[in-house]
Amino acid sequence: MSTYLAAAEPATAEATGVLALGWLLIALPLLGAAVLLLGGRRTDRWGHLFGTAMPALACLIALAQFAALLERDAEERSVGSHLFSWIPVGALEVEVGLQHRQRAGIVFQPIATGDFRQILQETEELLSGSAKDTGTEIESHDDKYGYRWLILRDSDFEDLVVSLNTVSTQLQGGGYGDRLLCCVFAFEQSGGPVYFIYNFKRGAFYPFVTRGEETRDTEAELRLMAQLRSELPLEEEIARRLPLWDIPL
Repeated sequence: MSTYLAAAEPATAEATGVLALGWLLIALPLLGAAVLLLGGRRTDRWGHLFGTAMPALACLIALAQFAALLERDAEERSVGSHLFSWIPVGALEVEVGLQHRQRAGIVFQPIATGDFRQILQETEELLSGSAKDTGTEIESHDDKYGYRWLILRDSDFEDLVVSLNTVSTQLQGGGYGDRLLCCVFAFEQSGGPVYFIYNFKRGAFYPFVTRGEETRDTEAELRLMAQLRSELPLEEEIARRLPLWDIPL
């Protein structure tokens, strides 16, 4: 069986109707922020209403899109409108010796606001709804560093990718893209754990190989970097390849 690293693009249906309005999930909150910022004190009488209405309208659009997806057949619920894409790398199981561990996670820093909790709840409901068709198992984990993990388990790598894209799209669409830290994909090589980390702020991957508690195998990481440089957008700055300890995958 081929191993896919970093989300081979799933088969998608064309985004039409309300599904083509996904860009508004980001544009409307940004518009509200821009008007308040540029309008300054001139918006005191109505700015609070306008600033609240824009995210609320974006939320209504997201709910309408969710309803539209539920009306489609299961295989047509992935539509071609992604905020970020993933690179197909083919049969790495043969070329690099990686075995997918059927799990992945997305990491973000939660914030104690009602709006963020609502977006997160809606996101988890979206994931739970799609999990009925895909069989994806979902759980959350708060680590000791103050970050939250949404952990996904599925034998189909593309299902994992679609779910991760759903989470990132929802948070970015709600104006919380800056809370996203990374996505983590779990593999094995020669019986040891290998993780590929996607840094949202850098838009790049890097391998993270551990050998025991907080021991990093930089030689193995450099070897993987050399093998995959032509296949993936990789983080070239060594200082940016930050360790991520206590990965719950």
